[in-house]
Amino acid sequence: LFFVCRTTQMSIEKGDTVRVSGLVARPELNGKVGTALEFDEDAGRWAVKLKSGESVRVKMFNLELAQDDDDVVLVPYKKPDGTTHMVDPGKLQKLFTKIVFKYDLNKGDKADKLADYLTDSTEGRTHVTPEQLGKEFGMSEEDANTFLAWIQIGVAFKEGYIDPHMQPGKIPVEMLPK
Repeated sequence: LFFVCRTTQMSIEKGDTVRVSGLVARPELNGKVGTALEFDEDAGRWAVKLKSGESVRVKMFNLELAQDDDDVVLVPYKKPDGTTHMVDPGKLQKLFTKIVFKYDLNKGDKADKLADYLTDSTEGRTHVTPEQLGKEFGMSEEDANTFLAWIQIGVAFKEGYIDPHMQPGKIPVEMLPK
């Protein structure tokens, strides 16, 4: 089972699992999975080590991010710099937990204030940005962004299981954070 996103939407990083697609000159490589090793900016190509052991150089638009572990689902995570990466929700949850303890967001009045802040729409606010959350709770923008990304995944999960029109266990991609 593979979860795949086009690189036009996502950034590939060294070490990512990728799938080759859309090659015309070597169509036999399409669908092959490997590891992104290094990007050659001059050539505009990634060095990729395929699972077969073959090394190839592939243009970025001929690569897709892929995850070949049946037990892991990846979700999109947008960093404050605007780049989007695929991340294991378990890893994101661990980062979220560290942030909660780092800023004592689970204690007393701060926990209550945070819950109210995230759910209050009396001021016409329909969403919270990482900048707003960071300013309100003394968090770095990156930490606030990670915190909100995990909240979005939780909301998408909840909505995916509560909506009576949803097939059990199926969460539409548009419900996940972008």
